[in-house]
Amino acid sequence: MASGTLTVNAFLGGQLRLAQPEAGHRAGLDAVMLAAAAPVVAGQRVLDAGSGMGVVGLCIARRVPGCHVTGIEVDPSLAALAGENAKINELSDRYRALSGDLTGPLSHIETLGPKRDSFHVVVSNPPFYGAGRGSVSLETARQRASVMPEGGLEDWIRFMTTMTSPGGTLVLIHQAAALGEILALLDGRCGAAKVYPLFPRSGEPAHRILVSARKGSRAGLTLRQGMVLHGDGNQFTDEAEAVLRHGAAITLSK
Repeated sequence: MASGTLTVNAFLGGQLRLAQPEAGHRAGLDAVMLAAAAPVVAGQRVLDAGSGMGVVGLCIARRVPGCHVTGIEVDPSLAALAGENAKINELSDRYRALSGDLTGPLSHIETLGPKRDSFHVVVSNPPFYGAGRGSVSLETARQRASVMPEGGLEDWIRFMTTMTSPGGTLVLIHQAAALGEILALLDGRCGAAKVYPLFPRSGEPAHRILVSARKGSRAGLTLRQGMVLHGDGNQFTDEAEAVLRHGAAITLSK
């Protein structure tokens, strides 16, 4: 179990109640938006790469009855917390939390159960910041969740692609400034990339992007219109509210 004080927070308008550490990395809007963009249907297998305390995967499991989600998290205490969150929300039959290093040898991950080319959809909210850049917490777990080692994003996307079944979809959320690197890393691995910007307010530059791609496809890039998150007075727009509170899906394929 994660050390320190935990808080229990409502997600999807109270459809989920999830414990997470009071100090350290805390999941929120990015996790819910990523889960909403996962094109999952009943019966499919989903992998959440770098799953933390399980927010993304459990949001998917709650939104899509009949799917099965596996979360892989390098921090054993957070993986244990994800398992507890699944129990609290009566999703243990469809959510499995594993502890493993996705940037290490694939053979280690496969000893835990997940196999290459076996997941219909692979999602990830990877660390955003490069080592030595930006202001990051000195607390170990939080730093691990927010700082990507040099060359780490390539390892991350390679793992996601390897675990995705042929013709399957991978989806990630990242900083808008990372789009060029992400597309370059997907080239030769996946096609039919869709980019969906998330704008803080109307007229402001996007600060986050959702990117999906299909393994083995040779189709080109599509830039979607995206979503404005906040209106006047800093309240969420109706479109954002539908995702965050009511579990609406974000369809990147249109």
